[in-house]
Amino acid sequence: MSLAETMLLRYRFNADSAELRAMRDQVRDALQAVVNDAEYLNAVVLALDEACSNVIRHAYPEQQAGEIVLEIERGDEQLIFRVIDFAPPCDPSKIRSRDLDDIRPGGLGVHLISSIMDEVMHQDVKNGNILQMIKTLPEGER
Repeated sequence: MSLAETMLLRYRFNADSAELRAMRDQVRDALQAVVNDAEYLNAVVLALDEACSNVIRHAYPEQQAGEIVLEIERGDEQLIFRVIDFAPPCDPSKIRSRDLDDIRPGGLGVHLISSIMDEVMHQDVKNGNILQMIKTLPEGER
């Protein structure tokens, strides 16, 4: 990672699917000043939507309200994304996509995230989890 990282967005919201549209809007607004490539921008928004959706669906125990913090930083040649939750630590070995040959709706978020992002790292922290994702900026935007 670069020593010259710049925070582009720190957005805190309720872990509720009704909040995802506002999150996507915040991400687009933050990244449009940095990225002009629409395909790149759409892919990143999709990956972050999937990551936050997974937190909403799987991280917090039923009936427990929760929050998500989304951070976006720009390094020299990449963007660093962190999805932070305050749910019980999860076991990264249990986070996986279903088999792609199993044709049915849902269950492909992990696959989408890993195919869009260059690096995906999960860590549990004292009071939650951090999913950090790195995506190299398009050639003309570095």
